[in-house]
Amino acid sequence: MASPKSSLSSQKRGTRIGGRSPKKSLAGPKLLPTASEFVLEGDDKTAPPAWVQAVLMAHNERRSAHWTPPLVWSEECYEHARMQAQACEAAERRLPKNFVESLNGRHGQNSLGPSRKELKWDQTAVDHIVGQWYSEQENYDYARPGAQKGCVNFIQMMWGGTCSVGMALSSNGKYCVANYFPAVGNVLSYKYGKNLLPCRNLPPPWVSRGDQELPEIYKTVPCAEMNWKRHEEVSALLEEGAKYKPLDCLSIDLPDLDPVNC
Repeated sequence: MASPKSSLSSQKRGTRIGGRSPKKSLAGPKLLPTASEFVLEGDDKTAPPAWVQAVLMAHNERRSAHWTPPLVWSEECYEHARMQAQACEAAERRLPKNFVESLNGRHGQNSLGPSRKELKWDQTAVDHIVGQWYSEQENYDYARPGAQKGCVNFIQMMWGGTCSVGMALSSNGKYCVANYFPAVGNVLSYKYGKNLLPCRNLPPPWVSRGDQELPEIYKTVPCAEMNWKRHEEVSALLEEGAKYKPLDCLSIDLPDLDPVNC
């Protein structure tokens, strides 16, 4: 998986809430805008730090409740998601999955839109979008693991094998797209039972509950030294293999959209 970029762009576009441009002062120093006056927007390469934090928190709080490992932010996923969101804006409709192929492998992708209300780059929009995808859980039957209709967004955002996410809005705020890596893909039903877990009433095994005696299952160490070593070995192999990935594999038919009400 591609390493995250070390720095954010030094310039972000600011949009005045309500659509009015800030007035110029005729005298005296120019005052900096307050957080309530401006909402930082993402561009084609980077997202506002507050947006990144909100997206990760919204996903990981829900994944933790299902004993599913947390996601990290991926600039590559964000860039691809941003391109898809902009394509939806240009087409004035929500498009089938695209911009999901990369040198690191195929991304999964969730989308929403067109939204009746303009979405902003803020916590409110993130909670609405991720909450809507998560609500598809009511259509998933854990008793019969496997691909099921009406819950593709829930399956992707909660998939245990997925490790990173990038989520973006279109410029007009009508479309939101999130790319995930690795994607769910076409897998056997038994893998759904391992990667998509029901909600638990207890905290996940990697969260300490203090000095009290813990059940044996809580003493599992998901990130032991040997796991990290293996992770580094696999990452090195992926980076080397990406150099030789043929370009003709980028043209792959993708499934149609699973209808989602906005």
